[in-house]
Amino acid sequence: MKTNYFYTLILSLLFSSFITIQRSKAQCNISQPGVVLRSTVPQSGYITMIFDLSFTIERNNGNKFAYFHLWTSDNYPDLDYGHRPSSPEAADLVNSLATIVINTDDSPASLVDTYLPDDLVIPLTGMSIHESEIDGRFSKITIKGITISAPAANGLMPALKGDTWASQAANGKIIHCYQKGLGFMVTDPMVTGRLNCQPAGVLQRSFNLSITTLDPEEKELIYKVYVDNGSSPGILDPGDELVSTSNPFSIKAGSPLSLLNQPFNQIGKDDKGLWIEVDGVDLPNAMLAEFPYDCQALPVNISSFKGELWDNRITLYWQTTQEYNSKYFNIQRSRDASEFISIGSIDAQGDSRVGKSYQFADSQPVVGHNYYRLQIVDRDGSIEYSRILSIDNAADATAFQLLGNPVQQEIRFLLKNANSQGLRLTDLSGRQLTFELQRSGTQYTLSPDLTLIPGIYLLSLPVAKRKLTKKIVVGATAL
Repeated sequence: MKTNYFYTLILSLLFSSFITIQRSKAQCNISQPGVVLRSTVPQSGYITMIFDLSFTIERNNGNKFAYFHLWTSDNYPDLDYGHRPSSPEAADLVNSLATIVINTDDSPASLVDTYLPDDLVIPLTGMSIHESEIDGRFSKITIKGITISAPAANGLMPALKGDTWASQAANGKIIHCYQKGLGFMVTDPMVTGRLNCQPAGVLQRSFNLSITTLDPEEKELIYKVYVDNGSSPGILDPGDELVSTSNPFSIKAGSPLSLLNQPFNQIGKDDKGLWIEVDGVDLPNAMLAEFPYDCQALPVNISSFKGELWDNRITLYWQTTQEYNSKYFNIQRSRDASEFISIGSIDAQGDSRVGKSYQFADSQPVVGHNYYRLQIVDRDGSIEYSRILSIDNAADATAFQLLGNPVQQEIRFLLKNANSQGLRLTDLSGRQLTFELQRSGTQYTLSPDLTLIPGIYLLSLPVAKRKLTKKIVVGATAL
């Protein structure tokens, strides 16, 4: 079962059945769609969003005009193109959200600001279009800056449907092929991250990546990394170089993919940005995200960012390996991984080549999933963001929190909404250690049967299909 959500970085496009009539179908054979969500603005029951749409189309000398119409699913009219005497007119499109007209007879393709079949229909304007030839037969089209507004209940964008049709007639009115019931969904996953800057002389480059979904159904995905060749700013161009492809991975609500300092092949690409393309059998189409190159000054480098639920309080922890010109961190929270509010701030180190640890306690998290990110503000006013962290604060969410670390011998911890059966204490070699366990409410005290020598131990607990692990330091010095 698919559940549609709006709260993301990203608008996705599902192309369903493909129906053609009579002769040509090349103009309607749209493939490899991708969407980059640029921004969203909620406004009194409506949501306005700005996005870029790209797709591959087969070039054909008969092409003259291509039309796109978009509705909410509730208002979709299910037009019968196969038996229409003419193309859709204003009465057919009265409830449509948008109409886009492309002159495919031009080379490169261009946008048209009039709807040729009926001048009462006003197409979207204020956009730009870019065409890149792929192999002489196919072209990639990117329409940048599409802006639409739709009613939104409780901040949720409704499901959308669209039609596209093409005409080979000079007047642009005769339908030669069409594709209807295209399931435009405002959905996730949201893809965020950044290209990390490195000091001079460091050859290896890396990026941070977070892929988050609000869908409780598990999705199996892969991501690809492209280096932007700079020929088409703001566009994933056919000439951009593919440098890596991930292994398959799974995500679901509350279990995102979060990567820090992920390396990639950078030889000859010192000043190039990145594109991330997320795809998979569980997605209708690719989700795209741009990580531009902006490394004139060394920013804050966050080596870890994590959080823990502790008795209806969520504590966030992060570490930096170096800081340059940093002023403070704004801690931001969201219910939907899209719209964030600041809930506190902490002064930064400023300038440092050594690691520093920070923490912040959110004493009033929302019920359900809490999404956090760090807004990093520099002294010059520039702003960067960390990856997004997801912590579940549902009524039945599991809390597993150490009550003090380092320890001498006894290990105290909080455990909520989980059974202690299966709890294991091991040393770093994997040797399992026996212990006695006492409980008082949600607080537990673990007493090892043998004296623990100073060092690092692992306390692990299986919960559902995952294993929660805590690193224990026995001795007087913290990690």
